[in-house]
Amino acid sequence: MRAVGIICEYNPFHNGHKYQIEQAKKLSNCDVAVCVMSGSFVQRGDVATFDKWLRAKVALQNGADLVIELPVRYVLQSAEIFARGGVEMLKATGCIDAISFGSECGDREKLVGCAKILANEDDALKDKIESLMNEGKGYPVALREAVATLYPHMEEVINNPNDMLGVNYIAEMIKSGADFEVYPITRQGADHRSEKAEGIFASSTAIRNALAKGDDISSLVPSVPDGCRYDTNRLEQFILGFYRTADAGKLKNIPGIEDGFENKLITSAKQSTTLEEFFASLTSKRYTSSRVKRTVLAGLIGMEKETKADYIRVLGMTEKGAAFIKNAKDKATLPFVVKTADFEGNENSSFIYDILATDISSLAATDGKIRPSGADYYNSPVKI
Repeated sequence: MRAVGIICEYNPFHNGHKYQIEQAKKLSNCDVAVCVMSGSFVQRGDVATFDKWLRAKVALQNGADLVIELPVRYVLQSAEIFARGGVEMLKATGCIDAISFGSECGDREKLVGCAKILANEDDALKDKIESLMNEGKGYPVALREAVATLYPHMEEVINNPNDMLGVNYIAEMIKSGADFEVYPITRQGADHRSEKAEGIFASSTAIRNALAKGDDISSLVPSVPDGCRYDTNRLEQFILGFYRTADAGKLKNIPGIEDGFENKLITSAKQSTTLEEFFASLTSKRYTSSRVKRTVLAGLIGMEKETKADYIRVLGMTEKGAAFIKNAKDKATLPFVVKTADFEGNENSSFIYDILATDISSLAATDGKIRPSGADYYNSPVKI
């Protein structure tokens, strides 16, 4: 049983995702697709548009065989750490043969070459990044500019969002010793940030915007999600109230907090009247909008830096996925968690943050019946 791993968010799942899974299995000659998917929060710093079980279900209906949750401790951090978490989860199963991801260039050799540059960061690259950050630029911008300056043949790759994410996956594989085959899938149709559809393909951004307007998305997705939508803006009063009363000393332990940013969070919350105003007042060259939003959500769940994901959380499976778990149990380096109540993590486990993220995201539900907490305890993994 060969298995290909896919690190994803499916926010929401669309035709491009279905195409990627199909091609990943075909090109890698794998029987099983294992998807490591963000849970209740996503890496752009928002509540996911649909809950993690519904997103897992749609993925399983369209080619995925096992969906496991990417712990929120990785989701609410930089693209590099997001990639690290995804690779760690796949490696922990002990049974992954390949990894696949969307790519603008589709050039495996070029992507691997760029990944080696990042994984083996030399002194010249470190110095250039540090110099650019001293100018007030955030790490992602400094990294891109440094690579473009020192390795101009990699400029196109470093500036393409999907290519760069793929490069991060490969770099983390190199660092961790994960010996996965690599299969980039050339992205079809619209650009990842485009708000326009191209045929049956559209970006997740475009589909989220269409959903918000009430537009028909049926041609862009395998099936229209039949479930409650979630909207981060519904957390406005909670977020502003939380940070107006927060303890600056405790906020210092949140990943992403540096240079007195904890004090700015509190001051901005006291002065802002809307969530949009709050986020805008915190955004700068060093703190991009996505970084600000990730940091804010991390603060809501009290996420601390020194925690560890000591579990593989199962969100859903097909019969092949169940067979994969059975085969992996003796090879996996972490336990598979199928029932929330049965898991007892170590004292530094990040599991509690996944539960808190779901409980807080429930407050953003458009359906009031969904808002009670505890969904992780009464929702079982999806079985297809």
